[in-house]
Amino acid sequence: MSNKEGWTWLSNSNKWHYFRNNTSLCNRFMLLAVGDLEQGNDASPDNCMACRKKLEKERQLTPLAVDFAEGSAPANENGVKNLAAEFGARKSIGKATKA
Repeated sequence: MSNKEGWTWLSNSNKWHYFRNNTSLCNRFMLLAVGDLEQGNDASPDNCMACRKKLEKERQLTPLAVDFAEGSAPANENGVKNLAAEFGARKSIGKATKA
């Protein structure tokens, strides 16, 4: 069974690229035939720097969703998760106040 995303090396590139849905994260390459894609080894110096940075940025943004899915946020009496209680309420942006 082949993975739908991961690292692979192409013969026309000197770096490994991270592919998702047959397109590299750096948007420079497309895969026509998908074999097994390598998972992990994200910090290798052989990896494309643009793909690596984009992947790191995505993974920094997703821990909130992972924590929520694992049930770390407290639930109210109806069983609904309250993320504001755990992570703090969001500040309103762009609202001006007159004093």
